Amino acid sequence: MSRGLVLLTASYSLQGYVGYIFVFWFYLYLVQVRHFDLLRGAFLSSLPWVLSIVSIPLGGVVSDRLARGRMGPVWGRRLVAMIGLAGSGVLISLGAVTGNAWMAAAYLALATALVLSVEGPFWATAVALAGSRSGMASGIMNTGCNIGGLISPALTPVLAAAIGWENALRVAAALAVVGGLLWLGITPGSASGHRRPHSRTSVA
Repeated sequence: MSRGLVLLTASYSLQGYVGYIFVFWFYLYLVQVRHFDLLRGAFLSSLPWVLSIVSIPLGGVVSDRLARGRMGPVWGRRLVAMIGLAGSGVLISLGAVTGNAWMAAAYLALATALVLSVEGPFWATAVALAGSRSGMASGIMNTGCNIGGLISPALTPVLAAAIGWENALRVAAALAVVGGLLWLGITPGSASGHRRPHSRTSVA
């Protein structure tokens, strides 16, 4: 397995860790920590997924356009992934520390949308790195995400009980930033595994 795929899988594992916090804990965080009533908590916990309906395809579209433009495939993929992950980390940190419950919900909803906006660059890069073995590479990468998603729901409440929800979210924020920084070592298209077809000369 190439170094690029290892880093891609590690980054996607951290993306999964952060994303699954919001799948399992966002509603309870809003109700138990931010003290929203059940109805408002339910409404606000749906916002990340409404925003993600836009952010996921938008991240892919932006990445494609950048990759086809002057930035090329390396920074076209890398930039969207890094901004999405690091930006999510910043928003999670803001949501953790703000005293305003409504602003916390807004920050965290936007953080979820950003952390999910990187799906397109991840999958496109897995294909570019692995070429004819893209199925295997995508399976390995997705397993990493699921491992992150397995750890996150179990570890987050343990961290919250030990160091408080604010610091538990800060851990997630730091991991999101690390996931973004890992892309500095990922070079989409550098080892695609694609071979150019041999030209055939027709014989009259």
